[in-house]
Amino acid sequence: MRKWLSFCGAVLVFVLAGLAIRYAQVQTAIASAPVEKTEFSRSGYTAPLSFGHGNLEFRTPVPVWYIYDEPVFEVKGDVLAMRAVRKVCAQSLRVQPIWDIDFIYFDGEWYKLRSGNAVVSADGISASPKHDQVLGILPTRLLLPVRDLGLYGVKVLADKLRKGALSPREYVARLKQTNRSCFDIPLP
Repeated sequence: MRKWLSFCGAVLVFVLAGLAIRYAQVQTAIASAPVEKTEFSRSGYTAPLSFGHGNLEFRTPVPVWYIYDEPVFEVKGDVLAMRAVRKVCAQSLRVQPIWDIDFIYFDGEWYKLRSGNAVVSADGISASPKHDQVLGILPTRLLLPVRDLGLYGVKVLADKLRKGALSPREYVARLKQTNRSCFDIPLP
């Protein structure tokens, strides 16, 4: 029994060391990636009525920053196709239904809107629906502070380790650095 526990402990240490090394590699790659100043991307837009599309509704005149994705179309022959995605940081603009709202800055904090409708009111910020199910059983919030992702943070970490993806907080910070419409937004 003691040998089995020692073996399991060694495997666990080996796996954790591998994950730590991978995490350090990804963070180094993110920090050293060339910074391209642009408002365009090849991906990121989610169409209305799809899971992942965010909407924003104001029930108070308080100005807030928000970040949205907007499709840019071109005509190819007789077909209208999406050419790119424009990433925009805005404040006090009338929100259009086609915009995919991803982040909202409210009361000194950035929030990630994963899907659904965010409502900014005199009482605060809320989402409808409030939760989604992960694996059909674990409830996760659809509107969450970028500094406290809860269970969604596990998915973010997995995406970082697998694909080298930015966390929501890193993403907002990168937009501030690279996108002209985002230069004036608050840091996350």
